[in-house]
Amino acid sequence: MENEKLTYINSRGERLELGVDSVYHCNISKDVEGISGVTSVIYSTNSMGQHGDTYVGQRIEARDIDVVGHINTRDKAQALELRRRMLKIFNPELSATLVYEYGGFKRVIDCRAYGEPKILKKEVLYE
Repeated sequence: MENEKLTYINSRGERLELGVDSVYHCNISKDVEGISGVTSVIYSTNSMGQHGDTYVGQRIEARDIDVVGHINTRDKAQALELRRRMLKIFNPELSATLVYEYGGFKRVIDCRAYGEPKILKKEVLYE
């Protein structure tokens, strides 16, 4: 069964894959916001004595895409290395593309990271 995946590729060609099968685990249908709906702005003009408006054009507004995920490993050294790699790839100074794939469906979105990834530390529970 095919799973959804996101691939972030920065302008240096470094890539990071996010998905349920990746070490950078992300359930895209639940943990990603802003990827599906787009907002367009319609530009129009009108003049004195005219009823209604004359359509001039439209453009798709920029949108924020928020991704929530976690590093899927129990090895602390590997987790630190994966975290360093993620911070290097998500450099906000570099332009990038975000590739969404599901089955044969593929979309490429030009993007730029806003700030750095927020990394929250969780307590590990031992049984």
